[in-house]
Amino acid sequence: DGRAMASDYEGSMFDHQPDARMDFYTELMTRHSSSDSAETPESKRVVTVLGAVMDVLKGQGVNPLQPTAMFAALMSSLQNQQESAEVKAALATILASVLHRTPPPALPLPNAQ
Repeated sequence: DGRAMASDYEGSMFDHQPDARMDFYTELMTRHSSSDSAETPESKRVVTVLGAVMDVLKGQGVNPLQPTAMFAALMSSLQNQQESAEVKAALATILASVLHRTPPPALPLPNAQ
């Protein structure tokens, strides 16, 4: 059916190539809830942080599966100086999946100097 399988995500997180056929939630849950990775602290943190960000967006009446909404929430969270390095790493992992699905007009441009 063209859907990616957990085996498509073998290797390190830096070797991972996002699957454009999947939404970011499905991709992250497939990758971090599979039997091989679900026990790692990093994967547990990604799943927990993803759920927390989605809950906050839902509470604000925003569809958490919209890449633009998730991008904005992740960027805001990453700017929070009180977040631990571990939480920021989980946020960055989620952002890596969301970023390539976010429409270019929603992405900030670097300041031209």
